[in-house]
Amino acid sequence: MAELRIALVGLGRFGRLHAETLRGLPGCRLAAICDADPAVLQRCGEQWAVEARYLELEDLLREVGVDAVDIVTGEAAHGEHARLALEAGHGVFVEKPLATRLDEAEAVEALAELTGLPVCVGNISRFDPRYAFLRRECEAGGFGRVVLVSAQRTFSRAWFAGFGSRVHPVFESMIHDLDLALWYLPSPVRRVYAQSVVSGAAESDVPDVLAATLTAADGSLAILQSTWLAPDAAPINLPGPPASPFDLWGTIDGRLDLVGTAQTGHVSVLGDGLSVWSDEHHRAPDVSLWPEVHGRVTGALREELAHWLDCVRAGTRSPIAPLEDSVSAVRLAEAIVRSAGTGAPVEVDDPVARA
Repeated sequence: MAELRIALVGLGRFGRLHAETLRGLPGCRLAAICDADPAVLQRCGEQWAVEARYLELEDLLREVGVDAVDIVTGEAAHGEHARLALEAGHGVFVEKPLATRLDEAEAVEALAELTGLPVCVGNISRFDPRYAFLRRECEAGGFGRVVLVSAQRTFSRAWFAGFGSRVHPVFESMIHDLDLALWYLPSPVRRVYAQSVVSGAAESDVPDVLAATLTAADGSLAILQSTWLAPDAAPINLPGPPASPFDLWGTIDGRLDLVGTAQTGHVSVLGDGLSVWSDEHHRAPDVSLWPEVHGRVTGALREELAHWLDCVRAGTRSPIAPLEDSVSAVRLAEAIVRSAGTGAPVEVDDPVARA
């Protein structure tokens, strides 16, 4: 297996988790790292024995020979950073969302088409065995006609000030279920109606409650809800180290119902049968996303990044998470923001869906 030299851009919590995951994958070497914080850059470089350290992505792309670039920067920078990596001739992994502006997402898509370079977007739920099982059932016809996708995702209230409010919640929290709706719905979304609330629980003008109804061309529906109001006493399923390599403590209460004419399905991400109680808290550690098993990050994140590396080696697009789906998700996200702002439905014209 040929060794791939990977550049990692963004060394926040999730970027560091990506690094630990990549370092455990065969045929992969973390060859360069980039972050705007010099102290973080030095500390991570020493920890992982990476000499090529850069404060600016442009300098890294100009000076270091790598095979692919893993982008885990802030959401608003995703589109620009993916474009720069593609222009430099590298395959790209970019965390969700692909971009926070449709023109940037479409520019990345056009470059990927022009260069033939693989671009994978971090739609991690597609690599979660629970959601993947429902997809297989859909493909096999087990659900009959899917008529409703209902999903809600509640995040810890304490996280909102730290990172939940840095972009509109459609791009931070709801984007997961928006992607799943695109995966399950049998026809393209044509209409969006959304409402949002600034609850006042945090000092922010960004809404922490968001609800959207998507109507597909065949009349099927997706009803999506996103809130950032899980209280401190909620069961902890992201417990942080040592139980998890992810340096975050709190709750993601995600639920999805898939309703078809032949059967229904349900997923809940809070509670997989593992539970730890103490005098201070109740933990229900998630063991599907990125659990650490015998010193190695496993789970959906490992499967997702391994799939990306396979695409880079083969020079092929992802059949599991096609780039055009991520562009459509950004298109729908913009429509949700417009609808929530005006209080009126928004008609969606998706050129990919028309083709």
